[in-house]
Amino acid sequence: CKPREGETVSMVECCVQSILDKSSYRNFEILVLDRRQMPAAMEQRFQTQGVRRVSYDEPFNWSAVNNLGAKQTDAAQLLFLNDDMEVISPGWLESMLEFSQQPEIGAVGAKLLFPNGRVQHAGVTIIDGMPGHAFQHFEESDPGYFGAVAVHRNCIAVTGACLMTRSEVFHRLGGFDTALPLNFNDVDYCLRLIQNGMRVVYTPHAQLLHYESVSRPRRTEAYEIDELKRRWFARWKEERERWWLWDGRLGVRIG
Repeated sequence: CKPREGETVSMVECCVQSILDKSSYRNFEILVLDRRQMPAAMEQRFQTQGVRRVSYDEPFNWSAVNNLGAKQTDAAQLLFLNDDMEVISPGWLESMLEFSQQPEIGAVGAKLLFPNGRVQHAGVTIIDGMPGHAFQHFEESDPGYFGAVAVHRNCIAVTGACLMTRSEVFHRLGGFDTALPLNFNDVDYCLRLIQNGMRVVYTPHAQLLHYESVSRPRRTEAYEIDELKRRWFARWKEERERWWLWDGRLGVRIG
């Protein structure tokens, strides 16, 4: 997304513009969530594009903000998308809907790339209770171990930076947990999906650039790590034999 000479364009405008310009699937509504900081000129531009603004006053809590957005629409499918994203594959929505519509699948994530073309996200794995992105910094063309970057597959979680889920499922599970305001709320949601008998799927056919932490610097609070481990690490220890952990990069459910 390149601004015209003498103009500046925000990350959220770049994200929205890429959705509007590059998406081949058109049956969607865009909601932009902001903390009453949007310039009037930007809001006017969004209005002309049919983009709906939803404002909030509370301190930033990623889980609460996205839960608020989910309550503002009656759409059957919800796509949570950070503002530091840019669509690069026209069929990205169709690729995610292909799986999200299936009743046994609870969430779908995309292949995200850094601006330098290397992999930022191809699914999440959990090693000793700590989440991490599988295959991060691999070359975009690298298929990964056994082709795991190049094919759609089940995984333990996907990032909330680009996550699709059915609205009915999201509300039934209570949405994202506001007790995890910055990190691991997406992982916790995916683990609850699995706990409820659903699968989480990564698809490489939905591709976006992720300018990670450009609009909001990444900050991990120790209490969030402790809370995630308190909730789920005992489960990993009990089910260790049901997981295959290879080279610290890949977690595949086999049981």
